[in-house]
Amino acid sequence: MNLKKILVASLVSLGTVSAFGQQGSMSFGVEGGWASIDQESRARSNAQFIANTSGSTTTFTYDKGTFAGRLFLGMPVSKDFEVEFGYFMTGSLDSTYRIAGASATESYTASGFDASVVVKPESFNGLFFKAGMHRSEVDGEASVTIGGTRYAITDSVSGSSWLVGGGYAWQVGADKDLLARVAYTFYNKLGGLTDGDASIFTFGLIKRF
Repeated sequence: MNLKKILVASLVSLGTVSAFGQQGSMSFGVEGGWASIDQESRARSNAQFIANTSGSTTTFTYDKGTFAGRLFLGMPVSKDFEVEFGYFMTGSLDSTYRIAGASATESYTASGFDASVVVKPESFNGLFFKAGMHRSEVDGEASVTIGGTRYAITDSVSGSSWLVGGGYAWQVGADKDLLARVAYTFYNKLGGLTDGDASIFTFGLIKRF
């Protein structure tokens, strides 16, 4: 599914939701936190490849995570369900490889759109669960430094897959339309990459209108 199809589907969903009438309040939210993405296997494999190709011992370091941010819009379907649409992005994840007289670095960032169904029965007292799909892109940059001279290339990949998550939301102060929430979301295959799974932990604020 390409981005155009997701946007069309989102518009259709918005139109469908509006037909339910005043089942609840539309909401807008912002959240930020930490994205944990396992790079160890890829970094270790790349280091071994460099070592085998160069015939030199290769050392490597890699980031275990980076910051993440997300904006989202919630549309009520019923008292216990809503549809949530979001845009998310991550900071840079870097891996560095070194051999005698040379080094190489690869960096990745991810961004994309998601749509999910949020289940939040009143009896759960603020607990919620969600499941949906995302369309995301991973942008990469690789550079090699030899003898003080840097050579760089860039590339990007995109793809669609599923997501699941959950969390807890609560009212902030006396304003019943201002909520805070903590959440966890698992994004399967960011950018369509088989090693692109991400676990994202966030804290957010929601305003209902």
